Amino acid sequence: MKLHLYKYVGCTALLLVLGLGPAPAGGGQSEPDPPAEGTLGVPERDISYPGLLAPAWKQTWDLARQLVRDRKLGEARIQYQLLLEKKPGVDEARWEYTTILIEQEHWDEAGRQLEQLLEHDPENGKYVLALARVSLMTGNYDRALSLYGQFYERNPDSPRAVNALHGLVTVLERQKRPEMVLPLVEQLMLREPENSALQLKAARLALELDKVERARNLLQALRLKEPDNPEVIGLLARAADRLGLVGEAALWYQVLVGLEPENRQANRWLLEYYHDLNRPAMELRHVETLLKGSPDDASLLERAGVLNMELGQTGRALDYFHFAQMLDPDSERLAGEKKKAEEKLARELVALVENRGADMLWADLDRITSDRIGVYRAMAELLQAQGKQEERIAVLRILFLENGLTAAECCDLARLLLERGQGPVPDCCEPAANRPGEGLENHNRTP
Repeated sequence: MKLHLYKYVGCTALLLVLGLGPAPAGGGQSEPDPPAEGTLGVPERDISYPGLLAPAWKQTWDLARQLVRDRKLGEARIQYQLLLEKKPGVDEARWEYTTILIEQEHWDEAGRQLEQLLEHDPENGKYVLALARVSLMTGNYDRALSLYGQFYERNPDSPRAVNALHGLVTVLERQKRPEMVLPLVEQLMLREPENSALQLKAARLALELDKVERARNLLQALRLKEPDNPEVIGLLARAADRLGLVGEAALWYQVLVGLEPENRQANRWLLEYYHDLNRPAMELRHVETLLKGSPDDASLLERAGVLNMELGQTGRALDYFHFAQMLDPDSERLAGEKKKAEEKLARELVALVENRGADMLWADLDRITSDRIGVYRAMAELLQAQGKQEERIAVLRILFLENGLTAAECCDLARLLLERGQGPVPDCCEPAANRPGEGLENHNRTP
């Protein structure tokens, strides 16, 4: 039974047509759209006429052709229109005119001209392919599918059958029918065995259709030809991951990061991989890489903070928590993480207050964290719990000058100074932000 591909749009019909036998090998590279048939199909010669006095229509045709050779396509189009008014039955002239319309993307008019040509010569493959492309470009996908299929069925061994296969692939891709695209791409691969773009397309389609082992085999062969192609490496990593080959996936993602250090997919995958292996230093490396591209990602900032805490880098952790809290001020979890970091850093530094003084430590702390006020507040609480009031007063003085005290804390500082007869005593039972530095203007400290 003879199959008419162009009358079917189901997968079964297409697959049956693809079983017509081995295709002849050929070269070439795939294109986003199938090649245009006959674009600027105007010969380099003038019209021959057996007579001394050439008719006016011949002069018009010769002029039209010369204008095409001079790349004056708009003027040439007008001359062809004049010619076809005089000689409407000259298909050769109509085809030349049509190729200009296609070149200039006048798709609707090109379609009308091709319909007339096919009325005169319905078996002309050149016209069929050209109308198929015009139908594709105007979004008439069913007509394009029919025409490309018609040509391929009639001319499976023709060199232009590749054009028809490319056209079918493009139409079905635009219709989002990957299950029908893959066998056509595989047929094209037989005709164009050196076409890496086709192999890559087949691998992508195989992954999409859950033919993961098939995709992996295609990609491994392709990598031998293109060892540094990031897309090939990324797809190999995805295929290995979906097959449960986690170690192999990690290897491919590491290769991909070597080629593209800021590749987000690879860094995302690797940070989860190292998290599962409990390797915080490696996980942090990928978190910080992602933060370069997304500095306002509060979840990544929080994760960087937690990892720095695990690695004993409390100052850096506090900075990350501080910036994350600025983006998400209502998060109780973030507030708690930040508080823990402040308290830990305060415990690490409290001895320096006794040995070097609160002023010098304040200046040095700027090199450790941007949240100096938070650390000093935690230090004041710690010193109070330890009963070290003199050191606590020194810390509170700094906080007062930096507008880091609440009204109650400021009053507490004033009370402590009055009890000890120390001065100057701030007159501040209002929020310190309203009375910055009052009463302590002459307090000697390192800026």
